[in-house]
Amino acid sequence: MASSMASPTAVIKDYGKRTVIVTGSSRGIGKAVAIRMAQDGFDVCINDVAANQAGIEETVKEIQALGRRSYGHAADVSNRSEVEGLIEASVKNLGNLDVMIANAGIAQVKALLDLTEDDVRRMFEVNVFGLFNSYSAAAKQMIKQGTPGKIIGCARFNFPSHDMFLSC
Repeated sequence: MASSMASPTAVIKDYGKRTVIVTGSSRGIGKAVAIRMAQDGFDVCINDVAANQAGIEETVKEIQALGRRSYGHAADVSNRSEVEGLIEASVKNLGNLDVMIANAGIAQVKALLDLTEDDVRRMFEVNVFGLFNSYSAAAKQMIKQGTPGKIIGCARFNFPSHDMFLSC
C-alpha cells in the first residue's frame, strides 16, 4: 500500500493552523501516523535518528505532496537536549506545537539469553527516557506558548505468536 495515497478512512478536514511532531516517523507506524495527521490537516515535523535521514526526507516530501507543510529533523529521543532542539526547530519552521506524538521505540528481536546488558539499556533509554523526554519537553513548550495541546504516546507489544498490539 503506497503511503502517500489518501486513506479510505481519512477525514480530510482543516482545523486551522495546527502542528504536530511525530517521533520515529521516517518509516513504519510512525510514518503512517504522520501521513494521517497531514491528511487530517496538520503541518508535520518528521523525526527519527540521523541514520534514517533518507526516510525523513522521503516522508517530508510525501506530506508536502499532500499540500501540507512538513519539516524533517534528526534527533535521538533518548537525549533530552536533542529533543529540546527538535521542538525548538519545529516551532521555528512550522509554528507553535499543538500535538506531540511520542512514537519512537526500539526492540531487540533476540532470545532472552542472547540479549546483552547494553541491548536492554539501549531499549530502556529509547523506550522509557525517550518517552519522558518527549512528554516533558513538549509540555514545557506548550506552557511557554500559553496554549493547550495534546501529548500522545504509542506503544507496541510483540508477542511470541508475532501478533502485534498497538496503542496510540
